[in-house]
Amino acid sequence: MIKTLNQAKKMDREKFKIPRSVQQAIPIQRIWQDGIFQVGNKFSKSFRFSDINYSIASKADKTEMFLDYSELLNALDSGASAKITLNNRRINKEEFEESLLIPMKGDGLDGYREEYNEMLLSKVSGTNNSIQQERYLTISVHKKNVDEARTYFARVGTDIVTHLAKLSSVAEELDAEERLQIFRDFFRAEQPQCYPFDLKAFARKGSSFKNWICPDSMEFHKDYFKLDERYGQVLYMQDYASYIKDNMISELCDLSRDLMLSIDILPVPTDEAVKEIQNRLLGVETNVTSWQRRQNANNNFSAVVPYDMELQRKETKEMDGVELAGLEEVLRQSDAVSIHVPYTEETHHMINKETLAVMKPAAVIVNTARGNIIDEEALYEALKSGRIAGAGVDVFAKEPLPVDSPLLTLENAVLTPHVSSQTVESLWNIYKMAIDISADFFAGKGSPHILNPDYAEHN
Repeated sequence: MIKTLNQAKKMDREKFKIPRSVQQAIPIQRIWQDGIFQVGNKFSKSFRFSDINYSIASKADKTEMFLDYSELLNALDSGASAKITLNNRRINKEEFEESLLIPMKGDGLDGYREEYNEMLLSKVSGTNNSIQQERYLTISVHKKNVDEARTYFARVGTDIVTHLAKLSSVAEELDAEERLQIFRDFFRAEQPQCYPFDLKAFARKGSSFKNWICPDSMEFHKDYFKLDERYGQVLYMQDYASYIKDNMISELCDLSRDLMLSIDILPVPTDEAVKEIQNRLLGVETNVTSWQRRQNANNNFSAVVPYDMELQRKETKEMDGVELAGLEEVLRQSDAVSIHVPYTEETHHMINKETLAVMKPAAVIVNTARGNIIDEEALYEALKSGRIAGAGVDVFAKEPLPVDSPLLTLENAVLTPHVSSQTVESLWNIYKMAIDISADFFAGKGSPHILNPDYAEHN
């Protein structure tokens, strides 16, 4: 399992308490007027955004939209989670008529007004047009108090609005009343509200905000549950499809039904994501190799790899355009090579005269790992002769780099002194992280920085 996902599950884990009332069954603990909710040890805030014309866009525009959407997700910290919610609800007939239909004036033209109003009503009766769709993006994050959460949401909120604007979507923050209205639409969909919600009035009366949104009753049985007079059932999906069309969500939301569909998103650091994809690809390749060995052991040397294995291999490679290749193949095809490996006997002078010789003349190599991974003499000769275009080096075989090093004479080499951790900001963050981890440990809280969470959980 991805480490970030494992840590998120651990931090979200809370001791379950059997609710004694419908109010206790709703896990929201505290709310603030600006729309921040607290659930357990997490704070959340929601944004409403308008539709994005993806389905009618050209292929190039769809690709651009997808990249902009990826930038939106990448704007979130790895410690935060996001939820996209699509809420289909039927139009309230009275509200619709009041906001859209032309009122009668008694001036002899009411017949035309009535005919036009009937045309409008026919467009929303018994079709999907009677469904109003609203879209929300909810961000949740672990913070120590609401002030830290408010600062975080102020920064992230600006990024969300900016990135959604690139997708031609208008986004706005939801306050407490607007967020509670969403919950009321879910729990009491068919019950019109007798009075508008006023957070200050509820606080003055000492009444819980949950009284306004919760149903009159909740019943949980072996294979179904009941909210007032509505019945519900949870279905467990055992297997997932290997491929999902990009319009699947759109087709679900086209159903003429009250529907609330949510998609949970957990940002994962790039290194973990790449490692996960590589592990899956390695697993697939291992299965294929084992199958081929079994066939060879049975003297079946002409056996073709089964279709399902070949398909799995293809889909895994297409997940992120990742393809495993040997070092020589990587160096031969790459325009830029960045080295990130530990220094071991196997990686000593991994980049040498022979490996540099297969690189493109316009290629650039960067080393921020360890010095002896690159043969500095071979690198100097390759740069001086123009065998490769340039290099960026932060680590050296001997540090600090001697003043008589020939690398210092090159104009196509950028050399830095391997001291980025010594900045004021880095040192401050190191000290602060150590203090925060210690405080969380003595408070009995989990830490997102534990390298072996499974061991810590059982010890």
